[in-house]
Amino acid sequence: MRPVSKRDDLSWLFNIRNRPSPICTSNDAVKIFHSCEWEEPEAADRLIWDAENCSWNQKSTTVRVMRKVLGSGKKYGCMLMYDVLEQMVYVLKAGLGIYENNAFDSVRTQSMASNVAIKYNEEGPTMKIHILPCWVYILKGRDRNPAIRTEPLIVGPYCKIDPRSDVADASLSNLSIEQQRQHYLAELEAINLFELFSYHESDHQFIIWNPLRLGEHGSSSVVYWTEPSYFSVDGAGGTFDSGLSGLNA
Repeated sequence: MRPVSKRDDLSWLFNIRNRPSPICTSNDAVKIFHSCEWEEPEAADRLIWDAENCSWNQKSTTVRVMRKVLGSGKKYGCMLMYDVLEQMVYVLKAGLGIYENNAFDSVRTQSMASNVAIKYNEEGPTMKIHILPCWVYILKGRDRNPAIRTEPLIVGPYCKIDPRSDVADASLSNLSIEQQRQHYLAELEAINLFELFSYHESDHQFIIWNPLRLGEHGSSSVVYWTEPSYFSVDGAGGTFDSGLSGLNA
C-alpha cells in the first residue's frame, strides 16, 4: 500500500468556521488540489437531474480521484474528486451495502427536493430550506463504469443531524437548555412545513420527507439539508420509495 503522504493531510479543511456558505469555493479547490495526491486524469460523464423536465442532462468531463479514502459511514464510502474542466473539488459518495446501486435514485430525489425548496423559499418562510445539490458521475474508464453520487465538498466541521432523532446535537452544547429547545422546535417546525408544502405542491402525489441538517450550528450563515426520503403515490421513486405506505406513515 502506498504510504500516506504528508500532502494528504486535510485536517485544516474541517476546522474552518464562520463562513457565509460551507460549500467549497474555487480558492479552496486550488489549495486542496495542491495538498493531495491524485490518480491520473480519467474520462467521466456528469449527469444532472432536471426536475422540471423529468430528464437527465449529461456532460462529458475529465476528473482526477484522490488516492486516499476520505472516510466512510453507514451508507457511503467517500473520496475527493477534482473535476479538471470545472477546476472544482467534489466528494464521490460510493454506496455501501443496500445503497451500492442507488446513485441515480438518491440524486433524483435530492434534485426534486431542491426544486421544491426553491419554490418553498419563494413563499418567505421564517426559516428557509436549502437542499445540497448533487449529481451522478460515471467513471467511464473503470470496470463496469461505476455511477457514483457526487456532492459539493462541505468545509468546516462535518456532521449530519436528524431533527427528529433523540441524539443530542453536540454543536448546541454552548446554548442554554431553553435556547436548545427553541432551536430544536424552530428546525422541526421548518421541516414539517417544508414536507407539507412538498405534498401540496405536488398535488398530493409525493412528499419529500425528513432531510438531514449538515454541519454544526452556527458554523456558516447558510444551512444545507441532505439525503431526504421520497414517497410517492405511484411508488416510482426507486428502491426506497415505499409508496402509499410511506405517505400514510
